[in-house]
Amino acid sequence: MSIDAKSFFAQFAANNSNSVPAAASQPDDARKAALRAKLASAPVARPSRKRAKTDSGASAATAIDLSDDAEESASSSSSSSSDSKQQQSPKPSKKRKKPAAAADPAKLALKVGLPPILPSSSDPLPHTLVLGSGPSDASLKEQKYYAHAQNAFWKVMGSILGFDSNLPYEQRTAQLTRHGIVLWDVLASFKRQGSMDNAIQSPVVNNFAAFFAEHPSIRSIGLNGGSAAAFFKKEVMKQTRGSKGRGLVPANVRVVQLPSTSPAHAMKDAVQVKTQKWHELLFENRSAAELLAAREFPEQEASSSSSSASSASACENPREADDLASSSSSSSLDGGSSLFTRKTS
Repeated sequence: MSIDAKSFFAQFAANNSNSVPAAASQPDDARKAALRAKLASAPVARPSRKRAKTDSGASAATAIDLSDDAEESASSSSSSSSDSKQQQSPKPSKKRKKPAAAADPAKLALKVGLPPILPSSSDPLPHTLVLGSGPSDASLKEQKYYAHAQNAFWKVMGSILGFDSNLPYEQRTAQLTRHGIVLWDVLASFKRQGSMDNAIQSPVVNNFAAFFAEHPSIRSIGLNGGSAAAFFKKEVMKQTRGSKGRGLVPANVRVVQLPSTSPAHAMKDAVQVKTQKWHELLFENRSAAELLAAREFPEQEASSSSSSASSASACENPREADDLASSSSSSSLDGGSSLFTRKTS
């Protein structure tokens, strides 16, 4: 029996066509449309995105990139933006003030210093010399030492010696000489624009050789401030033959630099601090009563000179006797009156 293959497969094809759902028998366009609708209704997973703002302020979606290149580009963009901001609003630069040019000395008037405040015949022999650099314009106008209202000198001395710094000028200077203190300046004359020490030009130093010869009782020198110390060290203590670095200063005299009482050297609690330093350095913390008790009078000086002369005559070595006698004498210059002779009351 032979089977017709064509009719056999046609039978199965008929059965399959009966089992296909209705949707399969629909035309192709309808099936495609149904598939598109189904895909459109299904949720789609999207990569996470970071919201960033553009220059205009509108939001724009940018993908997050964690690579090194992205970080470098981000840092460079931020630095460039900060640079552009700095360029847009630059900070004002602080310019240093140029120092004022020094005035021509030929156009400045010569300023002459004040005479020293010396003890009278009723005062004790001086033991301390206080030196400033040179008088201020206020002092030159008033012809008084430390006449500037803000200078702390008289307050410092009043606190140490126990007198009112508001006393009349003559009474204040009398308090100094009463305690064995001489007041003077390093410079005899100079040229200066204003009152600042750093503007001093053409300085001429006072005659300290004559002063020390007239006042051998001086044992301490206090230099009021750095400028006075600089001029004194350069001109008075300069190296000379046999001076051992002390210049014109006798070997038995100590020299100390003190804090400046000038208002240009302001500090917290200036009067208290400067008073303490002056009392410690210049007077070695001795009280006013101790300074009065230690003073010498002209009668004592005469007796000490006679004893020195008798000691000199007793020396076997004539040269040693001459040196001792000359060291105890205090003759004035040129055999006449001197600028440094004691005042008569």
